[in-house]
Amino acid sequence: MLYNPDECFPGSRKGEFKIKLDTTIPATSFDVAVMSMETIELPDATPSHFVKSTLLSIAAPGATGEFDVELPIGNDLLAILFGLAAFPTTGDVIYTVDDWKVLVDNIEHQLASSKTPALLADIILRQNKVIDDIPEYALACADYYGWLDFDPTKDGKFAIHTDNFNSVKLRCNYGENAAINVIPIELVSV
Repeated sequence: MLYNPDECFPGSRKGEFKIKLDTTIPATSFDVAVMSMETIELPDATPSHFVKSTLLSIAAPGATGEFDVELPIGNDLLAILFGLAAFPTTGDVIYTVDDWKVLVDNIEHQLASSKTPALLADIILRQNKVIDDIPEYALACADYYGWLDFDPTKDGKFAIHTDNFNSVKLRCNYGENAAINVIPIELVSV
C-alpha cells in the first residue's frame, strides 16, 4: 500500500540520511546534468519495517558456466530482480544467464532450477496489465529484466528468512560472458 505508515523508511534527523550517486562515467563529463529527488513525509508514521533494494552490478565472469552471486543476509528476501545483457533474437536463443538457483548455506533452497524465459514471464504477473503477443511481451520486459519471486502471496509466507544463515547465493549458469544486474529486494525490520 502506498504511503503505509507501518511500512516506510523510518524518520531521520537532518544530516543522518545520505544518498550516494555512483556513475559509470566521470562526473566532469556531465553536461548540464539535472538531478531531482523528492520525498514524501509521513509525520505520525511508526514503521515496523520497510522494503530495501540494492543494485549489485556483476561484472562479466570471464567465461560461460556456473558462477555465484553473494546475496545479503540478515533480512527477509522477498524477491530478486535481474537484468540481462543478452536476449534471444530471431536466430539465437541465448540469454546472458540461462538458469538460476538459490543456495542457502550451499543447499538448494526454494529455487532449485529455473529457466530465464519463465522468470521473464513472472515479472509480468507483478505488472497490472495483460500481454497478448510476443512483441508486446518483449516491450514489457524493459531492458531484459526478470523476477525471482519469493513473496507471490505478498504476505511474507514464502520469503527467505536469511537471518539464521551464513550464506545466501544466487547461482547463475551463464550462456554468455557478459555483465548482469542483480537487485535483491529485502524486507527490513525497524
